Amino acid sequence: MAKVKPFTFRKPVVTSARNPYELYLWVPELPPIFANGSHGHWSVKYRKVSALRGKTSFLVMEHAPAKSLERAKLTLVRYGSKEPDFDNLVSSFKPIIDGLVSAGIIVNDKQANIGQPQYLFVKAKRDEGAFSVKVEEIDG
Repeated sequence: MAKVKPFTFRKPVVTSARNPYELYLWVPELPPIFANGSHGHWSVKYRKVSALRGKTSFLVMEHAPAKSLERAKLTLVRYGSKEPDFDNLVSSFKPIIDGLVSAGIIVNDKQANIGQPQYLFVKAKRDEGAFSVKVEEIDG
């Protein structure tokens, strides 16, 4: 599968390979972080989370495997100018993982299916916020 250099594109990029299945998604926007009630009213958070889940699902849907993956390794990377604390980094990817489930990429987001995903932060310029997701099929 071709490697995609971040910041080369200003629109989402999705690549995939079969046997074993592998998917790479890069989106030039940051997933929201809702820390300390900073999102305001609950409906604001709900709309943003729903939009990101739907966008993720839409972007990867045509790259779904014939059968949803029972076991997968996930690597999720946030490119941003400010490093969030780890629990906020993890929670910011929840709607993205949910989008992978609704698109049929993975069966479920339970630990039995995705194990312990790898969450990473990469320092980027202020106007180059983005996220990437790599999904790799695990045998057995």
